[in-house]
Amino acid sequence: MPIVPSSGDRVQGALHRYTLLKLLNKGACANAFSATDEKGEKVFLKAYTSPTTLKPWYDEYLRYEIELNRRLGADPVLAQQSVRATDVFSATFEHDGAITRNPNVFQVFPFVSGNRNLGDLVADGWRGRPLRGGERLMVAAVFLAALARLHAAKIVHADLKPANVQMVRIGDGAEPLFRPLLVDMDFSVLADRRAPWHGDASVGYVGTPGYFSPEHLRGDVPTPASDAFTAAIILCELLAGRHPFSSALGDDADPGDYRKRVLAGRHDFGFEAPRFVPGIAAPGLGRLLLRALSPDSAQRPSVAEMHAAVVAARRLAATGGASRMDARPKASRPTKCKPEAADRCAAKTRLVLTGVNGSFSTGRRFAVTRTTLRRVVGDDARYAGDAPQFLLERGTGAQWLLLPSPDAPLNPTYRNGEPLSAPAVLAAGDRISIGPTKAACTVSFA
Repeated sequence: MPIVPSSGDRVQGALHRYTLLKLLNKGACANAFSATDEKGEKVFLKAYTSPTTLKPWYDEYLRYEIELNRRLGADPVLAQQSVRATDVFSATFEHDGAITRNPNVFQVFPFVSGNRNLGDLVADGWRGRPLRGGERLMVAAVFLAALARLHAAKIVHADLKPANVQMVRIGDGAEPLFRPLLVDMDFSVLADRRAPWHGDASVGYVGTPGYFSPEHLRGDVPTPASDAFTAAIILCELLAGRHPFSSALGDDADPGDYRKRVLAGRHDFGFEAPRFVPGIAAPGLGRLLLRALSPDSAQRPSVAEMHAAVVAARRLAATGGASRMDARPKASRPTKCKPEAADRCAAKTRLVLTGVNGSFSTGRRFAVTRTTLRRVVGDDARYAGDAPQFLLERGTGAQWLLLPSPDAPLNPTYRNGEPLSAPAVLAAGDRISIGPTKAACTVSFA
């Protein structure tokens, strides 16, 4: 069997010669050590159990990691908000005074210490007291800003959890000010390039129990929407003080319960938005988090949208005024378009569905699921299954189309009392329902 690196071993990297000092952690794919280079500088070194040089995708993995780290360093701000590898290589190493026959894969990172991760900060608070509402929003804002930059670089973290978000203290003032530091990205995914280990069941896509996205649970490729889902879990812990799937995580819980609840969209907040800690009054942000927890990735907001909502909530907390997201829109006169601007006005037309429980509007193609219907028709949404019930799509000009779902829903969709069997142009006053009478909602335009 190949020899696994251990404390005291020495290895020549691409840039430096390293001495392994202490085993810090045994992971699923790598063992992490504190180490020093030949100058005595302390580093964080990962010795991989997978990939090994026997993996057919080993060479591609090294190239993939080099590109990942290049992207992390290309944006000066992201470079300050993430920890990237300083040395990526494979090599034989000195073990018990002899050189091993088989090379190992290694990555070396700066040694980061003295910080509290996001989870510890929330649990321990600040100087013996819990974080206040405004302080929690500040932490949420800087975390999401870093994650949005990561996505702009076309990188999916894929293993988000509070422990992988280090909070670096800024200044020595009395107020808790931090900058975020995203860590543990050696198995992150490039959004525009397939991972070398794709399809290898022995590795799969990394993640952490309790923070798995639906894509992780289905075995699909994690996307930026997967990060948005996990970020919403973290924000619920930070802003509401509880995990949205906490009842599936108890000591006596069925290990498969978390999976079932996530894939069914059954979080512990029921169908209402989470109730935030005192000092945070932002119903719109709560509703956005519920969207982010949808099992359907197409329904989730982007991390940039989540960041904008948190920033708006911070302004509300600081000023006591109404945020744009939560304020009731003022009545206004209809805007008339000049003939030459008609197409532009038509492009802004939003479709609105109104039912007994509320309304929903969209300005783009949208798959209407049970989660969305619940906001509009309340309990009647139970007649919708797990598949999208129907699709809404903008046609030419100001037209909107009602399309049958490509996946057979639990019960058929009806338009104006007739089964929907083909795309139909919608008009104001049209009635959409499940079956002839259930979950009925009325169409209008704004």
